[in-house]
Amino acid sequence: MKNEYYDIIIVVNYLYRPKIKKLINLLKNGGYLFYETFSLGNEKYGSPKNPNFLLKDREIINLISKQNEILSYFNGKVIEEKISIKQRCLIKKTS
Repeated sequence: MKNEYYDIIIVVNYLYRPKIKKLINLLKNGGYLFYETFSLGNEKYGSPKNPNFLLKDREIINLISKQNEILSYFNGKVIEEKISIKQRCLIKKTS
C-alpha cells in the first residue's frame, strides 16, 4: 500500500509534535505542507499559553526540513482580530 496520498496538506492552529513528521509521509513527492500555529511569545497575548502548544523558534523547520525544500518561513507577531505570535512554514516534499 502506498503511503503518499495528498498534493497539499494545510494545518492551522494545531500542534501535536508526534504527528508532524508523519505528515510529510502523507504527501505525494512534489506535494506541499503549509503549517501555521502559535509560537513562543504568544503567551503574552492570549491562549495558548502552555509551552507544550507553542512552537520554539524554527522548530517546524527542524522537524520537517530534512530532504525537503523550505519555500517560505515566518515567525513573529501577527495582527488579525487580535495580536498573536505565530510560525508559518510552506514546505515542498522533495524525496
